[in-house]
Amino acid sequence: MPASDFNDFYAQACEALDLRPVALVKDDRGERAFTISWRGADVSFTERTIGMDERVSIAVRFGAPPADKALDILRHLMGTSYQMMSEGASFVMSPRTGVIYLHSQTSLSGFHVPGLRSMLDEFAGQLERWNTDYFLGARRQAHRAELNASLFA
Repeated sequence: MPASDFNDFYAQACEALDLRPVALVKDDRGERAFTISWRGADVSFTERTIGMDERVSIAVRFGAPPADKALDILRHLMGTSYQMMSEGASFVMSPRTGVIYLHSQTSLSGFHVPGLRSMLDEFAGQLERWNTDYFLGARRQAHRAELNASLFA
């Protein structure tokens, strides 16, 4: 069942993963967040409200790329982010720390909490690949090719 708000989402996530909830405190922007560590992957969920739409921001921490491979890694991640634009996901880098994250945002009304465990498993698998070859190994395409017509301003 979709979560009615961030409190409900948090409660459902804790129940689905058998985690003991702790009190969530608002930050200086009035947002709350929590991080789940799953098979070595740190996945953060942040409360967002856009108009009347309650959303959750999801950020998976991958880490900073090694300096000697950073240019190749960042080029590859930029290309992958371009391919994922239609899905609303992208790789981002913290300008302060150089840490790479996979970020997406979704409406709470469309988030299927019972699928959270499999989503976390997928993120943990991606982190394992990052730790092995920083996604440079086979340089596989993130998605199969599709024909799309777009007009860019």
